[in-house]
Amino acid sequence: MSSGLHHDRREIEADRQGRVISGGQPHAYEPQHDPRKLEKHNFVRAIALALDDTLDQHAFGRLAIVAPHRSIGEFRSVASKKVLKILWREVAKELANLTLPQIEEHLLAELREPAK
Repeated sequence: MSSGLHHDRREIEADRQGRVISGGQPHAYEPQHDPRKLEKHNFVRAIALALDDTLDQHAFGRLAIVAPHRSIGEFRSVASKKVLKILWREVAKELANLTLPQIEEHLLAELREPAK
């Protein structure tokens, strides 16, 4: 699943209004919500829905989520109860700018089963 978050911020703000005259003073339009944050929220929600559908197909039995702390919190708020029930591990790390070998190195210790 691609986030679509790779594009330029100007691209997502291109359709916003121009200047507004208020009380005789021109000022730039300020959006109520940060478009980038809204885009991230929509991506987290799409992941939660996709996991819910995949869980219905019995494609996995437990789940580990690796994301920045804020995204994990957002995931918990939008994920279904059945997805949260099989949530096995949460790793609050930002790994998006790392190479695959670096990601593997960071996650091996985090995701190893604890000794019984």
